[in-house]
Amino acid sequence: MPSVRVALLAACVLMVSVSAQARQAFESTGNRALGMGGAFVGVSSDTTATFWNPGGMAVGGPSPGGTFGWLRFQSRNRDNVATPGSAMQESAFTSFGGGPIGFAYGKFQTTGLYNDVNGVLSAQTLHVSQFGGTILQSMTKGLIIGTTLKLMRGYSASAPVTNVDVDDALKAGADLDGDSVNKFDYDIGIMMQAPKVRIGITVKNLQQPSFPSSAGTAITLKRHSRIGLAVVPTTGLTLAMDLDLDKADTLNGLRRMIAFGGETKMGSHVMVRGGIRWSLEGERRRVGSAGFSYQLKKGFWLDSQYTQGDYGGDRGYGVTLRAGV
Repeated sequence: MPSVRVALLAACVLMVSVSAQARQAFESTGNRALGMGGAFVGVSSDTTATFWNPGGMAVGGPSPGGTFGWLRFQSRNRDNVATPGSAMQESAFTSFGGGPIGFAYGKFQTTGLYNDVNGVLSAQTLHVSQFGGTILQSMTKGLIIGTTLKLMRGYSASAPVTNVDVDDALKAGADLDGDSVNKFDYDIGIMMQAPKVRIGITVKNLQQPSFPSSAGTAITLKRHSRIGLAVVPTTGLTLAMDLDLDKADTLNGLRRMIAFGGETKMGSHVMVRGGIRWSLEGERRRVGSAGFSYQLKKGFWLDSQYTQGDYGGDRGYGVTLRAGV
């Protein structure tokens, strides 16, 4: 239908021109992706593409697949005295799909410490649960556009914390409660494929949903765009790079991430991967990661990753059960 194609092409223009700030990081989920340092928008060959790049759902082919994963990442040493900039995030994400459609359900929690307008150390938390449905549209050979429609339910909350250690302050922040609201949002992704090269572009949170708190503050998930390149020089080896096209306003300050990563097969049952990322804005703390996958049986993989930052307290870990690719 011409009107659908025109609308999708207009979305492509939006994807490369948007420059809004964002709070929701791409690195919120996906242990295979994070094992590659977060360089995954151009890779996106499993069903976590519903989050990373909806257009990447086509890379895995028509065969059904799925993932079930959990991860956690923390900033700063948890035993130190609580200071602004300390944060933790945790997520559980399930996805499945095949052919032109995919579905996903995720629970995301981000908690951080900051100084409020009066200079008082406070904790702020965001809880979001979302159900997403992904559909694909083939524009021409090698060019796929995907859209993930998201029904979200969540809340934010904030409150002062006493001068305790980081671990206690973040736990207190994570336990804050609030009144949940429902929001609708969508992401758009493009995947351009050639025999040995893929280019992906993703824009998240086009509706910019906002989750208010009873304290009168709110966290808005503003638009966030990223471009990714994946090169497959030989079968079983993938090299990738990602670059944010805008700045992300997080509790740790402004971020615009660049990431490099790769993965390769080692025999028929093992894959290893690694990567590094850092911000081109604000505090340029490098974060390195390593991960592996073990084939439990044909078509079923166990993914795991560990992430370590420049600061001793910056670390993350997670596991995923993956079926299909």
